[in-house]
Amino acid sequence: MGVSGSQINRISISKEKIENCYQNKVFQPVAKVMANRSLNADLDKAVHNWFREMRNPLGRRRPLSLSRAIIQARALHEEKKIGLSEFKASDGWFRHWRRRNGIGPILPGDVNIEEVIREKLKKFKSEQIFNMDETGLLYRALPTRSYISLEEGSRKNIRGTKVLRAKDRVTLVLCVNATGTCKVAPLIVGTSKNPHCFRDAPSPIPYINQRNTWIDREVYNQRWTKDGGLIYFYLL
Repeated sequence: MGVSGSQINRISISKEKIENCYQNKVFQPVAKVMANRSLNADLDKAVHNWFREMRNPLGRRRPLSLSRAIIQARALHEEKKIGLSEFKASDGWFRHWRRRNGIGPILPGDVNIEEVIREKLKKFKSEQIFNMDETGLLYRALPTRSYISLEEGSRKNIRGTKVLRAKDRVTLVLCVNATGTCKVAPLIVGTSKNPHCFRDAPSPIPYINQRNTWIDREVYNQRWTKDGGLIYFYLL
């Protein structure tokens, strides 16, 4: 029956106790189960229902990232609605609540990073907060749509060229502060070390080469950091 010998011995030792519990229809859970039982079942249920609504929203809404602090704050909110007293949404309560309701460990993508970033940026002024991003520039490609004159004939007889679908690209790196008062000159990242277009005249904006035209740690450190401090080059 798949039962070990030690388990059979424990059952035989507690034979009388098991028979009495069966006859009197009394069941006493072990201490581990009792320790994890909720003292406020209504509160647990309300928080769990809210959690499921946030993680499985209706319609086209996306699931919200719920950190431990957010869930604890919701528990305090539900406590006021229910009218409980002397309740504390402690880390211990959260740990037991998570186990009782089968809430798995936090996922890397579920971290509420926006809340963390906002908290860290409170000590800086808006002029000191910069945002940097990169975008691809297809510098050989022409517009895929064009106006034509009547002299050229019907638009059905006009064909485009391969240049319309040219994939030659460089990466543009743009950086500006939150107020827009300080703009860092765009950076061009290409694959060629000495592009033909810059042989007769230097590039009007900074240019560096990288094998796959991506911004990696080496390129970032070369342009924006020095000895661990943030510095800016080529300010407009």
